[in-house]
Amino acid sequence: MENSLHKSLQRQLNRFGFSLDVLPDDINKWKELIKRVNQAYRESDQERYLLERSMEISSAEMKDLNSKLEESQHMASLGYWYHNTMTKENIWSKELYKMFKLDFDKPVPTIDQIFDLVHEQDREKIKGLVSKAFNEGQDYETEIRMKVINTKDDYHWYHIIGRPRKVNDMPITELAGVAMDITKRKIAEEEVSSLQRQLMTSARRAGMADVATSILHNVGNVLNSVNVSINLISEYIKESDIHKLLKVERMMMENEANIAEYLTQNEKGKLIPKYLLVYTEKLQDNVEKVRIELRNLTEQIGHIKTITEMQKSLSGVSGVVEKVYLPESIDTAIKMCGNNIEKSGIAIIKNFEEMPFICTDNSKLIQILVNLINNAKDALLADSSVKKKSIIISIKKISHEFLSLQVKDNGIGIEYKNLTKIFSFGFTTKTTGHGFGLHSSALAAKELGGKLEAHSDGPRQGALFELTLPLHHYERRSENESEPELASHHHR
Repeated sequence: MENSLHKSLQRQLNRFGFSLDVLPDDINKWKELIKRVNQAYRESDQERYLLERSMEISSAEMKDLNSKLEESQHMASLGYWYHNTMTKENIWSKELYKMFKLDFDKPVPTIDQIFDLVHEQDREKIKGLVSKAFNEGQDYETEIRMKVINTKDDYHWYHIIGRPRKVNDMPITELAGVAMDITKRKIAEEEVSSLQRQLMTSARRAGMADVATSILHNVGNVLNSVNVSINLISEYIKESDIHKLLKVERMMMENEANIAEYLTQNEKGKLIPKYLLVYTEKLQDNVEKVRIELRNLTEQIGHIKTITEMQKSLSGVSGVVEKVYLPESIDTAIKMCGNNIEKSGIAIIKNFEEMPFICTDNSKLIQILVNLINNAKDALLADSSVKKKSIIISIKKISHEFLSLQVKDNGIGIEYKNLTKIFSFGFTTKTTGHGFGLHSSALAAKELGGKLEAHSDGPRQGALFELTLPLHHYERRSENESEPELASHHHR
């Protein structure tokens, strides 16, 4: 019987000197014993109640936390996944089920089935990254196309992040990560890229007169807005802190066995609910901003489509390779720039070496020259302190294969920080500029087999643009090839 007594009750009996087999002779001691036993049990009941209540609160907080986490993943189109090669265990978050339109009662696809969903052009890439993750412990981050389950050709773009779980020197068997649906962003980028290519093709086919039209000015303004929207969207995505969310998921998974204690007592764990609240508000704000920019992009793309159709209707002669005498082409370009050069008191100085004919596309050449001469004129008119304004045009042979054509002015000059981006699309320092001329000229120079470079010693030090051209015919690249890399150099 003694062994069956509660230990705390046995201690109280011993304290008062009571025996189990003999009734107590001191009624006061008996009353004190009963009082202490009652107090002990009341305290025990209170502790049990507090514990049960704490568990109820922790359970409610966990449900609320999980709801907020699922809401955040849905807003970001982001899902969590886990794979174990040893146990063959595959885990997908609820949002990942939704993204791939997989019924919740269906099992998660195996790793081989997932590879089969990847587009054939991306399959070997992702297999290689997964292999390196398991064999070398390398994290990876990539963008791939994957097919939605139970569809024929419904491919979506996904931003995938994978991270192997390393345990000392043991072989890696676990891989976890996130997948984010970026299809809308990819479609927007492709539409903008496609329209830019169409615009470049139209601009190349148009004559020199088309370059100076208000249509190209409007295109530059619209594309500036497009670039701003794309940059803003990229910044909002970067601000989403997906890596931090992944870290929170990993911390919770690591403490899954004692999650309630971890979230209520651990110093780091107690920060998670508050962080997720802040993260959810920030993510919701970023999502709304992205939606606004996507609407802006849709409107801007519509403007570009309209302008592109107008550009296609314009006539022009381009793409014809012919024998060209450079001094004549320069004279033609000067005439196309108008009589206001001489009326503005600008002297044009020609410094030509004896030069043979060259084989090139004269339309593109004149397009480049008009841009360079007009830019030199604008630079001189922008600097009222220059009394003797001049544009020096020079031609000299620099090798058996190439010649140099330079347009130099003593005008306002170019700031050092702008030399590296002066040929970038949409960049301009003019209040009425559109940022198209020099970019288009650099592209044309590449197509002619040469390059266009800018040199300046700084503000009010003038500027020199050098066009390097081959003496012989250059086989032009096809329109299906990628855009040429632009040259941009400086001299200090």
